[in-house]
Amino acid sequence: MTGRRKGARPAREAPLQRFFTTFPNGLPGAGLLLLRVALGGLLVAGGLSALARADAGALLHAFAVASLIGGCALLGGALTPAAGTLAVLIGVALVAAPESLPEIALPGTAANLLVLVMAGAIVLLGPGGFSVDALVFGRREIAIPRRPADPPGD
Repeated sequence: MTGRRKGARPAREAPLQRFFTTFPNGLPGAGLLLLRVALGGLLVAGGLSALARADAGALLHAFAVASLIGGCALLGGALTPAAGTLAVLIGVALVAAPESLPEIALPGTAANLLVLVMAGAIVLLGPGGFSVDALVFGRREIAIPRRPADPPGD
């Protein structure tokens, strides 16, 4: 007997959320790859153009470095949830105050909102099967060896 009353429900357990949610292959994985490459490319291009400015302030340089780090990580699919979260924070800053980050911001609020939405999608969906994360943390096959037969006469 387990000590529970008959008919009692088991205590609710908190679901275990993995850092990496999914690693789909095939067309869904290719879609996530395209999404990561598009967002990573935008972040890298914005970060490089901001670093090229000699008159940029410390805030713009900090966002440029963050944009480069997040963009490069997204391009390769390395630590994608963390890089996507960094991209979400950059997207929030771009939507909230694009005039303070002129070299990183895209022209128009809608384009900056698109960066935010793409980053949010990557955080929620995961890196996909075509990523460094999938190679390092992806699906594993567990081989359970067969138990040898019991010797006769035991």
